Amino acid sequence: MKSPQRNKLGFTLIELLVVIAIIAILAALLLPALAKAKARAQRVACISNMKQVSLGYIVWVHDHEKNNLPYRVDWTDDGTKYGGGSPAPPWAGQQNRPYFQFAWVSNEIDSPKVLVCPSDKKKHVANNWGPTDSQGGFRHSNQQENSLSYDLWMDAGISSSGQLSFEQSQEHILISDRNMTDDGSVTGCSSGVTPVRLVNSKTGTNAKWKDEKDYGHGVSGNLGLLDGSIAAVNQGQLKAFLDRGVDDSNLHFMFPQ
Repeated sequence: MKSPQRNKLGFTLIELLVVIAIIAILAALLLPALAKAKARAQRVACISNMKQVSLGYIVWVHDHEKNNLPYRVDWTDDGTKYGGGSPAPPWAGQQNRPYFQFAWVSNEIDSPKVLVCPSDKKKHVANNWGPTDSQGGFRHSNQQENSLSYDLWMDAGISSSGQLSFEQSQEHILISDRNMTDDGSVTGCSSGVTPVRLVNSKTGTNAKWKDEKDYGHGVSGNLGLLDGSIAAVNQGQLKAFLDRGVDDSNLHFMFPQ
C-alpha cells in the first residue's frame, strides 16, 4: 500500500526568482526617493548650521560694538585685521587661514560641529574649540580646515567708499557653501587677508554652483547673509545675490581647502 504523498513546503526556483525580481524593482523605485529625502534633510541641517554661524558673527559685532566683522577690525582693537608692521600680534599670519577667522568667534558659537555641512564627505567634525585635542579640537592641526565646510566672504559690511557700514549692508554675503567656482585667486583685498578667491560680481563672473561628488548640494547652495538669514539659492538666483553682495565690482572669499 502506497503512503500518502506529502505536500512540499517552500518556494520553487521560479517563485523565488519572481520574489527577488519584485524586491529589486521596489528597491530601484525607492532608493532614489530615499536618496533625495536624505539630501533634503542634509540641506536643512546645513541651513541650521549656517544660521548659527552667521548669528555668531553678528553677536560678536554687537558685543564688541565695532560696527563690523572681526577681519575688518584692527587687531589692536579686538579684531583680526593685520597688514604687517611692528608691533605684530602673536598670531601674525594666521589671519590668512579660514579656520582662524571662524575660531575667533568661538565664544559666540556653541560648538565647532556646526562648521561642517552634513553632506560634506571630505571634512570631519571637531567637537571642541581647543588647540591640544588631536582627535576633536578645532584649533589642533589635525582639524582646522579639515573641520570646516564653509567659505567666508571678506566684503560683508563694507561700502564702496571703504567705510564701515555694517547696518547698511544686510544683504551682503557672509558665508556660503564651498561648491562655488570663482574667477581666480588674488592677493589684493582691502581686508588684508591673502590670498583670497575673487568674484567679479558686476563685470561678468564665472562664479556658479558646481555639482561636487563629495560635498555641496548639487548645482545649488546656501548663502548666509549679514542680516542673519540663510538663502537656499539655485543657479539662476546666484548672480542677483552676488550683485547685492558688494557695492563695487569685486567680491572676495576665503576657501577652506
